[in-house]
Amino acid sequence: MSQPIVYLLDSDHQSRSRTTHLVQTAGICIHAFEDPESLLEEYEAARAGCLVVDHDAIGTEGIIFLQERLQSEYCAPFILFGRRPGVTQIRRALHHGAVDFLERPVTAGDLLPQLRQTLSEHKSRRQAFLRERHIQQCFESLSKREREVLNLVLAGQLSKQIAAKLSISIKTVEAHRANIVRKMHATSFLQVAIMVATRRDVTADDRASHVLLDV
Repeated sequence: MSQPIVYLLDSDHQSRSRTTHLVQTAGICIHAFEDPESLLEEYEAARAGCLVVDHDAIGTEGIIFLQERLQSEYCAPFILFGRRPGVTQIRRALHHGAVDFLERPVTAGDLLPQLRQTLSEHKSRRQAFLRERHIQQCFESLSKREREVLNLVLAGQLSKQIAAKLSISIKTVEAHRANIVRKMHATSFLQVAIMVATRRDVTADDRASHVLLDV
C-alpha cells in the first residue's frame, strides 16, 4: 500500500522549506504548496494522510473552503499552525475539524508526534469515510415514500399503523420495507437502522433515526 502523504500549505517560502525538510528527515512523505489552489490540483484523496496548514495565511474561512472542496473525495484531518493563536481561533479551528493548533515557529517536538499519530489513523479514518459515503448513497437511492416508511419504522410504528397513516395497504408497507433493505444493501431492517444512525447529516425529516436503538 502506498505511503500516506502529508500536504503542507504554507505561504512563507523559508518556513515551508524548513518544515518540508523536518518531515522528510523523519521519513514521512510530504508535498508542500504555497497556495490552496496548487494543493487542490495535486491532492490525492486515496493517499491523503494529513493536512498541515498555515492558519495565518488563509484563516478559518480558508479552512472551510478547503474542507468543502475536498469533502466529496476524502478530506484528511488538519493540523494548523500560526502566530500566537487566541482561544477563539483555537476553538473555531477545532470546531471545523483541526486535530491540533501549533504556534510558530513549529518544532520537531511539536509537529512530529502529532503527525505520526494522525497518520497512524489514516487507514481507519478513510475507511470510515468511504463507509459513510456508501450509506449516504444508498439512502439517496430511496424514493420519497420509502423514506417516509423508513422514518415511521424507526419511530416505532408498526406496519398496520404506517399503512393507516399513509393510506396504503399493509402489503404495500411490507413491499416498501423489503425495497429499503435491498437498496441499502442490508440483510435486515435492524441493519438498515444501524446504518442510518451512523449518518452525520441527520436532517429534520430524518431525526426519527435517533430512536432506533429503542425500537
